[in-house]
Order: sequence, then structure tokens, then C-alpha cells
Amino acid sequence: MARARRLTKVPRANHFVYETVAIVGASVGVALGAAFAWPIGMIAGGALGLVGGLLAGKTIEVNVARAAARDQLYDDEEIASTGSELVRPGAALRADHARIERVLDALVESLEKGAWGDARARLREVERRLAAHVATEEADLFPRLRETQPDEVDALLREHAELRLVVSELAGGIGAQLVRRDLARKLVELLRAHGAREGAFAYRWADASLSPSMGVDVEMSLDQ
Repeated sequence: MARARRLTKVPRANHFVYETVAIVGASVGVALGAAFAWPIGMIAGGALGLVGGLLAGKTIEVNVARAAARDQLYDDEEIASTGSELVRPGAALRADHARIERVLDALVESLEKGAWGDARARLREVERRLAAHVATEEADLFPRLRETQPDEVDALLREHAELRLVVSELAGGIGAQLVRRDLARKLVELLRAHGAREGAFAYRWADASLSPSMGVDVEMSLDQ
């Protein structure tokens, strides 16, 4: 996972502030020197004003650099405490969707082989991962997305309800050792179509609109 790191290098905009303060200081010194002791006062005042402006500007620049260094330190501490770097929330959800699809593919394969023990284990994993996935989306993503796209959220919620229903029906069939390959394939199709829909808009929106720090919260929710 990639994370954009803050740099301690002072941005060009802050160098501009430094230079501006120095020029203003020199200008004020020239003006005061000219007013009280022309022309020596103007030269001396300009020199003193320049020195004062340089000192003041340098102080501003140093403080900015120190603030940037503190920010980077906080970033490093945050990475150390979480054990991972930040990832965009949409990317985290997209990757989790792919994991669920792979487990579901393995479930279908187990059903086709009549390996009921493996099928039950795969189904439990699908149930756990899918429950965490949709709960995370409904708690962290959909409320924010609803502010601008209420119809899209309503459609995604209906698809969530359908996914839950099919998983429940499939669990009943596997529990009774009834072959439900058709239902498993239906779940595969529904999940892939749902993931494609979310990937085309909701996840893109999340990556563009939500803070990258939300990716940690999303990943923690998905891992529960």
C-alpha cells in the first residue's frame, strides 16, 4: 500500500514569504532613513531594514520547516502504530471485493466436486467477508455518497439486500448437503455485477472525495 509522505523541504511559496519580508524590511528602512537623515540615513536604514527583514523572514521559514518535520514525524508514528501505510478507501473496498470473488469461485469449485466440508468452510468465509464488506460500505461510504447521489445509494442497497438473500438460501442448501450450483453461480454473477457497478462510480468517488486516512478505518472494518 502506498502513502504520500510529507516532505521537510520548505515549499517555494514559503521562500516567497521569506523574500517578501526581507524586501519590505529594506523598503521601510530606506523610507525612514530618507525621512530623518538623507542620504546616509537612507543607506543605513535600508541596510538595517534588510537585515531585520532577512532575520524575520528566516524565522518564518525555519518555523515552517519545523512544522513540516513534525508532520512527517506524526506520519511515521501513525504508520508504526497501525502497522501499515494508508490506502484510499475506494481501493481498499475494491481489493476486498476481489478477495470475496476469489473465495466464492473456490466455493463453486468445491460444490462441483461434492466436497461438502470445503464448501461449508468456503461459505462461512464468504458470509463473514461479505457481511463485513456491505456493513462497512453502508456505515462509512453510503451516508456520504447519499448527499450527492441518493438514487445510486438506494440501488446499491437493494443489491446488498439481494446478495444477503442469495447467501442465506445457499447456506441452507449446503447445510442440507443439497447441490445448489445454480444458486452459487447466481451469487457469483450478482457479486461481480455489483462490484463492477461500485467500481465504476462509488469507489472512484470515494478515492477522489474522501480522505486517504479513511482507508485505515475501512481496512480495519473489513478485517473484523
